[in-house]
Amino acid sequence: MKYGYRRNTNPSPPTWLVFMVGVAVVFGVYYAWNGITQFLSGVPVLDPTARAILDVTATVAVATQQIENMPTRRPSATPLPECIPFVVSVANAFVREQAGIQFDAIEQFSRDTEVCVLERAATDAAWYLIDRDIRTRRIEPAYMSEDVIRPLNPTPTPSSTLLPAPTVTATFIAVPGAPTVTPPPTATPDQVNA
Repeated sequence: MKYGYRRNTNPSPPTWLVFMVGVAVVFGVYYAWNGITQFLSGVPVLDPTARAILDVTATVAVATQQIENMPTRRPSATPLPECIPFVVSVANAFVREQAGIQFDAIEQFSRDTEVCVLERAATDAAWYLIDRDIRTRRIEPAYMSEDVIRPLNPTPTPSSTLLPAPTVTATFIAVPGAPTVTPPPTATPDQVNA
């Protein structure tokens, strides 16, 4: 027998090539089987980008559905300002869009028409802010001069009668060992006038 290089008459592929071909065959069979089963079940075969878009869209749709099924919060009622009843005291009174005669008249009220006064106008104290239509639950602001309306139920004005001044009574503190002193009686307003 001769030693040396011997030529291989039955050539075989390298091991790494056999391994790579085996992996390719396994993945090919897996994807082919997966495609066939999806085709037969009626589910369309999607590429990864289309599948990702579909997943995001489905997530947004589910989140939107959950938000739509939440109970709606109702706004809380805003308290309406107190309405002070006034009446028109002239034959015809103009209702203006702003406080002042230079502004446009938007309505006209006749004598004895009841007016809902909300407050004095912030820009001119001679004008009142009114609600044009007291039948609605919203305020329709307008302005009227104090010269053309008067309060329906006027509040009584305070009288200018003077009250007697309060009496001051001295207070004595007892000191131990000091003689007891009795304060003199004070005169009441009735005794002074008698």
